[in-house]
Amino acid sequence: MIGFEERALEELKLLAAAGSVPAMDPPPPGKPAASRGRRIGYGLAASVVLAAGIGVGAPMLSGGSAEAQPFEVEKRPDGGILFKVDEFRNPKGLEQRLRDLGLRVVVDYVPYGKKCAPGRFTESAASNDELNAIYHWLPWPTDHLLTDEESDFYTKGWTEIRPELMPPGATLVLTATLTKVEAEDLPDPGYRDGRRVHNTSSTGSNTMYRLADGPVAACALVDDPTQRGPVSDNGPTLPSGTSVPVRPAP
Repeated sequence: MIGFEERALEELKLLAAAGSVPAMDPPPPGKPAASRGRRIGYGLAASVVLAAGIGVGAPMLSGGSAEAQPFEVEKRPDGGILFKVDEFRNPKGLEQRLRDLGLRVVVDYVPYGKKCAPGRFTESAASNDELNAIYHWLPWPTDHLLTDEESDFYTKGWTEIRPELMPPGATLVLTATLTKVEAEDLPDPGYRDGRRVHNTSSTGSNTMYRLADGPVAACALVDDPTQRGPVSDNGPTLPSGTSVPVRPAP
């Protein structure tokens, strides 16, 4: 199956052929497809645009002006709902704004190292294709050269939701795990496979989206042991036969 990143890159390649965006090389062979219902990048909808070489600032994880709206939402004449996140704060404000437009949705922002406790909802039997049709990057027009105003709009990294495609009674569940990690705050990873490794800082988000049948319980935060600090494998290789204690990653 083609993942979000691959599919969006194909869309952007069409734009490049039309002269709207810079051309790009195709994804390398064997590039894994995105896992079901998961989006990794700078916020909820920017990583593929960045991959195409178009400058888009990463959403702030916190802070910013108290008066500034942390998200933008609009409803299109054809019924599609667009949104983008500029600052990861006030998830329930975003949730309510989407609900005001008639969308059954639950939005949560989860800190790094945590996750929502499993079992909070019953997942819909919708297929990957059905889920991707409901929730996806906003497609770029390919039938004409974009005006400057259109280019500015489409490079902002909008996500489109199609409420009319959701099964009756289903709820869209959006959970963004925030990854603002400072290298010095992580435990020393020590050695891996005989090489000294070092922590690296990381900023961004990993967004998971699902369709739920029936009610969705509140997100009860629990530890997520699968999340580990990113490391760089740039240390010296130990001499053959050298024995060192291997400290597990956090």
